[in-house]
Amino acid sequence: MKTKSELIIEALKTGRDLSLSEIAAHISESTGQAVKLTDISSVLSKLSKPEKADTGFFIQRRKKPKRPYRYKLVDEALEMTTGELIDLSHKTGKDRFTLEQAGEKYPGIKKYVKRNVVKKPEAPKAKTAMPERSESAQHETPVANEPVAFEQQLIEKIKAVLAQGLTINVNVNLRS
Repeated sequence: MKTKSELIIEALKTGRDLSLSEIAAHISESTGQAVKLTDISSVLSKLSKPEKADTGFFIQRRKKPKRPYRYKLVDEALEMTTGELIDLSHKTGKDRFTLEQAGEKYPGIKKYVKRNVVKKPEAPKAKTAMPERSESAQHETPVANEPVAFEQQLIEKIKAVLAQGLTINVNVNLRS
């Protein structure tokens, strides 16, 4: 059983300029099953963006006024096998075909690869250990009558937490 990514890449390997509905029709015809446009759209969105998958460098997405998007695999990428294109759609995997290997094997595709593509930043990994509180900090209570001293203590505590590389979320409730 082929994945939706594989089926979409096979449709694009025809070399034709296809709309989303034409890709879905091609997939339905090859599998004998009805497919949802939303499913194809979400996978195609991932495949056609270089920041999400390396295949995005080679899938052209065009929009004409009052017409649906059209998708086409660049001519130079048509030389690649379906398996190689599938590997380029994955970010990890043992012995997968990489973008560097593709550039060596098919030099014509290098002109489509833009190295300045901004990858989506990964979310910072959560720290599991809480900072240890000093014995004196456990018993300190800010004095409301001394707002300057309280602010200074708060600032120092925030700096200590930030120095450890932790994130701080602060909720402030004002009461009169």
